Amino acid sequence: AMTESKFDDKPRALWFELLKRTLYLPYAGTIVGSSRHAAYMRFLGVRPASIFEGYDTVSGERVRRLAGAPPAPLGAPYDKRHFTIIARLVPKKNIAMALEAYAQYRREAGERARDLCICGSGELEDALRRKARDLGLPDSIFRGFIQAPDIARVLATSLALILPSTEEQWGLVVNEAVAMGVPILCSTNIGARDLLVRAGVNGFVFEPDNSAGLAYFMR
Repeated sequence: AMTESKFDDKPRALWFELLKRTLYLPYAGTIVGSSRHAAYMRFLGVRPASIFEGYDTVSGERVRRLAGAPPAPLGAPYDKRHFTIIARLVPKKNIAMALEAYAQYRREAGERARDLCICGSGELEDALRRKARDLGLPDSIFRGFIQAPDIARVLATSLALILPSTEEQWGLVVNEAVAMGVPILCSTNIGARDLLVRAGVNGFVFEPDNSAGLAYFMR
């Protein structure tokens, strides 16, 4: 079996988890994302020796080729880079909190504040645009849905990737940002942070309800 589920993805019901244990009985092993995914598989009764990490990968070379630019700190000048969110505009992606954090960051950073680029579409787009206007943010921060080549090019000019999700089994955009040398600001719920984010080295981790913390790290 291949899975990227974690125990902390959502509230768990004991009876349903016991049922899931029986569903895994026929399998010889599982391929998972990282340590939290492996811990969940052990909880579901899979033998530790039959759990293998490395499920969630991308080609770093392909990302850099699509970007048409070298990874940071090369490429776009530091003072020309912007913050980037690449996500579907749905509740679990927690974009409303990120907007609050960005508004606070802009107040505190003043003239030095960087732009924000939100790439994605979804059911909350109209509501998020209204919230942004209420916070005094420009409508231009919303760039709409973009394809893989454009994602790579946006990351090539990014100061940091922001991923504030309340639920995120992995988050492959973190892999893509790492391929472009872009720091990560992500919530504790992001599965990819276990392997790919080291606080103070290539990013910072914050609680998904902590807009002040995200604003602090942006500043």
